Amino acid sequence: MSAEVARALLHLLLDRLEQSPDRKRLPAASPPESFADAAAREAFGQILEDARRAGAVEVQRGKRELRHLIQRVTLADSASLRRFLGRMPSDRIAASLVDELQMQLPDLDPETVDALNALQAGWVLQRKPFGVPPELKAARAFLVALDAVLRRDPLDRHDLRTFSRKATGDSKLIERQRGPLVAWMKTKGRVPPELSGEELLAAVGLVKCAHPVLVAGPVQVRGADMSRLAYCGIAPEDVNGVDLAGAMASLLIIENFASFNRHVHEARGDAEIVVYSGGFPSRVVLQMIRRLVEVFGVQAWHWGDIDAGGVKIADHIARQAAPGLRLHLMTPDLARRFGTRAPPEPALAALSSASEVASLGKFLAEEGAAHLEQEEIDPAPVAVAIPGRSVSSDERVDGEG
Repeated sequence: MSAEVARALLHLLLDRLEQSPDRKRLPAASPPESFADAAAREAFGQILEDARRAGAVEVQRGKRELRHLIQRVTLADSASLRRFLGRMPSDRIAASLVDELQMQLPDLDPETVDALNALQAGWVLQRKPFGVPPELKAARAFLVALDAVLRRDPLDRHDLRTFSRKATGDSKLIERQRGPLVAWMKTKGRVPPELSGEELLAAVGLVKCAHPVLVAGPVQVRGADMSRLAYCGIAPEDVNGVDLAGAMASLLIIENFASFNRHVHEARGDAEIVVYSGGFPSRVVLQMIRRLVEVFGVQAWHWGDIDAGGVKIADHIARQAAPGLRLHLMTPDLARRFGTRAPPEPALAALSSASEVASLGKFLAEEGAAHLEQEEIDPAPVAVAIPGRSVSSDERVDGEG
């Protein structure tokens, strides 16, 4: 057992060397403070002495009466230690794995190739990029799943497992690779890093069963007039069949379901279409917003929480579907008056999608920031033509009537 402890310590020296990007400083390690008995200490010392004689390490012992005790072990020559342990260098292990993966997966999307290069760079440093260890089976599964996601047709409407089966031959492969895929998305900046795994996958259309888009207002779906309903659920495959069923003045996107319900029943105007984003919007929700904005040229507004999550949702919608997005009931003044003080989040100052979104991000990034959940505010009609404001002229807040 002590021999195994000694070998583990020697492996640790190589680990520390390979984990260092410059690999110039020779690592050292200290032995355990105690052993089961004298025989165990002797067995431990014998392995280290053999490694010293092989020119692999330097062994520092105590002075005088402590000369029999090993105090520190320092790497002397990495090649000698690898020979002593029978261990390949991490760069050779990584290169060998990459060669095999390239043989097995010769036609990868360029972004998947970039991911493979990132895996190799991480493995050389004894890391697990995107949570993927230097193992052929694990790396292959991740790359196959990522490649399928990157190549997916934007118009594909299959549920997650059906898509996975058709694209990879395994109905659960992409689901099993959710962790590494989410890590890759976050690393690439495709989606806000604070989202959950389910939200991240939904953002790229990877859900077990795609949800309908909840819409209220003057719309018709493949000729069926929905304008008399409080709201309706439009299936993903029918989004491109949505047309106007009457005059349309504005589009309001609402983050939370309670506020969506209240606005639809209490404040929606006859010429207003309201879309429920479902928190962070899925790809299908973005498709609906994009159609209403691009095809019909409608002005889009967004109502959500005044906090980091809310402003990032608005920013994502502005970037992906509604470049001129404006904010409704989302002002610093409302947050100060009815919200709670919050610490500044400087990263939010970098938002630069739509002017009002960027302005709210700057407010949340500086001292004096405040958060406000949208349920705290009564719904109000959208102010279509009030320059410089993101709240209607007949603003109503709980407690004010």
